[in-house]
Amino acid sequence: MKKSIISELPPPPPPPLPPPAKISRRKMYIAIGLVAVVVITAILIVPYLLPSGGEKISLILNYKKGEKMTYNMTIALSAMGMQVSQSAMIYMEVLDFDGENYTIYYRIEPETGISEDFTVRVNKQGSIVGELPPEIQQFWVLEGGSMSLPGFGGNFPKTEAAVGEEIQSPLSLDISGMHITGNVKIRFGGITTKTFAGIGEFKVFKVDFSVSDLRATYQNVVVTGSIDGYGYYEYNTCLPVEYFARDSFSVSQDGQTYTVNIDLQINLIELNRS
Repeated sequence: MKKSIISELPPPPPPPLPPPAKISRRKMYIAIGLVAVVVITAILIVPYLLPSGGEKISLILNYKKGEKMTYNMTIALSAMGMQVSQSAMIYMEVLDFDGENYTIYYRIEPETGISEDFTVRVNKQGSIVGELPPEIQQFWVLEGGSMSLPGFGGNFPKTEAAVGEEIQSPLSLDISGMHITGNVKIRFGGITTKTFAGIGEFKVFKVDFSVSDLRATYQNVVVTGSIDGYGYYEYNTCLPVEYFARDSFSVSQDGQTYTVNIDLQINLIELNRS
């Protein structure tokens, strides 16, 4: 089968860009890779800014042994006049729970490309315990940042959040040689019952988030832009039910500027708890 177009991204640092008319597909992947780092980092720090006070929501994963979840993931990306649309199915099964860590089997089936099977341990806050193989880490990042989602390898650093409050906070951090700044706004919605197409009613809480004035610098590359999105999580389990993020970026290097836009959608389409 044809290898996923997105999985061919080479590692940074990027070489100098030629004139726009001669920009290669390889350099587009480099730009996507830098943007992916910004997206992952920005979304991962959002839970650290949770407000205090008000009704509380548990942020501890509460899965059951034997549960099976199926997700549909789509990513639409445009950069330098090129457009890439990719979809994948994510299958999960909770194999075991030792009181502290879940053992979860994953199978990822891209619409085009090579399927991946692997098993990981995830703690009660949603973070992967131990290291994933490098090729799997790349797969997660390049398929739209799903590592940043609790239950998919990301984590909630707190065990509970407040309902109804909104907080705005400056973002400033350095990671892997990249300096990232911006302004983060996050709001935890109330607890409600919502019907999702194909899977029925779930008791959920909603997380709305945005990162504005986002700026990241890496050597001679400057990435600016914004991220807006939301997620629905099942109340009392923190199971991701629906997630959407829209990312808009400008990438500048050596006098050349081009844009990268990403829409990421992840939906739970089947849940078996029998």
